[in-house]
Amino acid sequence: MFFYPEDDTETCTIEACNLRDEFQYLSDNNYQVIGVSPDGVDSHERFASKYSLPYPLIADTDKNIIKAYDVWGTKQLFGRIYDGLLRTTFVIGFEGNIKSVITDVKAADHARQITSL
Repeated sequence: MFFYPEDDTETCTIEACNLRDEFQYLSDNNYQVIGVSPDGVDSHERFASKYSLPYPLIADTDKNIIKAYDVWGTKQLFGRIYDGLLRTTFVIGFEGNIKSVITDVKAADHARQITSL
């Protein structure tokens, strides 16, 4: 399950498309991909359609899942400090246990990050 800040932004699109491009490989190796962001359903539908994303996107507008996974926090961009979603991926096993957490996400090579754990 990968948490990303916003649909259709540069880094989020690179990450989502990397997972799309490697989706069959991930599936063949027993990974299921699910994206979560605070954007709404309409935004997710446009984003998924525009980039032909083959996996579900969860609209967590109330941030219940985001807060439960503790991925909402202080960020800094160009010297500006603000609260937002911290790009994070959780690899969850079949039994529901978190096997690994990736906080230093490499958007363009994220599928490889996941499968190299």
